[in-house]
Formats: sequence, structure tokens, C-alpha cells
Amino acid sequence: MSDILLEKKLVHGGIRVFNDRPEFKFHEVEQVHGDKLVEVSQLHKEKVADGIYYLFSSSPKLPIAIKTADCLPITIIGTEGVIHVHAGWRGVHLGIHSQVLIKTISPYYAFIGPAIQQESYEVSEDFRDNFKNLESCFISTDQGLRFNLPEAAKITLQKAFPKVEVEISSINTFTTPGHNSFRKTKTKKRNYNVFYPSALWE
Repeated sequence: MSDILLEKKLVHGGIRVFNDRPEFKFHEVEQVHGDKLVEVSQLHKEKVADGIYYLFSSSPKLPIAIKTADCLPITIIGTEGVIHVHAGWRGVHLGIHSQVLIKTISPYYAFIGPAIQQESYEVSEDFRDNFKNLESCFISTDQGLRFNLPEAAKITLQKAFPKVEVEISSINTFTTPGHNSFRKTKTKKRNYNVFYPSALWE
């Protein structure tokens, strides 16, 4: 039985985060830490991706979900549709959340859900090479180098789409009870970040 960890009403729907696979039906993809996005109507042809999207002209009959266990769940809302993305550091580096395809929904708002926060995300010095233009997202502490993945996603998203308002959840999956964290326990369980279109939101 899955528990609801977070519930947030958004324009055009809402998000619920579960600590295990929920029992109802939903659309999902086979995540591979890449940068591919798949439109809901094409899931019968291609399921290997790290993001799902739909246009309001063809709203899905089921919620859409992505799985995380420290990575970023990013929901991007536009005047023409919604994109729901899984982005670890590789996804942010590849620009899954800031690619040209996202222009098709005319984005204006993004919510970055529960994820590992900077105080818990230790990285190596070599890791800096992946984000040479984002030095502001690194901080050196007595315990080592820390990286702010949510802030990196926000900066790169707003660089691509300057008019997009970005909201970041303060929930740290590494330290918050109930949330699955791969870095903390190597768990195989995942947090299910489910976006419900307006017609399905209750």
C-alpha cells in the first residue's frame, strides 16, 4: 500500500507523490537517465524515455507518472500542454528539461518536486566538469563538495525559457522520512510522482 508524501494543486491539474507504486492505472515510461520525451499517444510505440507530455488538444485519460529516488521530478506547464520529466544530473546535463521540443507547449511554469538537496549531495571535484557554467551551484564544506541539482535545473530551464516561473520543493529525499533515497540506502523502491490532468484531479 503506497502512502501520499506530497499533494499539490497546480494549474491544469495537480501532483501527488507516492512512496511506492500506486494501485491505480497511469501512463509511464521506461526511464534510462536520458533526454527523450514521449507524447502520451505514442507510448504504444515507444516507452523508453525520461519524460511524458501531452497537449491539451488530446488530454490523456489516465494520470502520467515518473519515478524518482533522489533525482528531480520536473513538471512543466504551458498554455498548450504539460510535460512531466525525470532528471538526474545526467538529464540536467543533457538538457532534458530545456530542449526545443518543450517550446511546443509554450511553457510558463515549472515545479521541481522532492529530490536530493544540496546539503546531502556530495560530489567529486571532477564532477564540476559537467557543469562548468554553473559554479554557483557548488559549495565546498568541511565534509566535501556539494552540488545543488534543483538550482542547476532551474537556472538552465530559465536560460532556455526566460519567462518560465520555477518553483522548487524544499523536501530533501535523502533526509525526509518516508521518501525513497537511492543515495542513502541503495533502495530499489521509487517515489512515484503522478500528475493528474484537471479532469482527473479530485
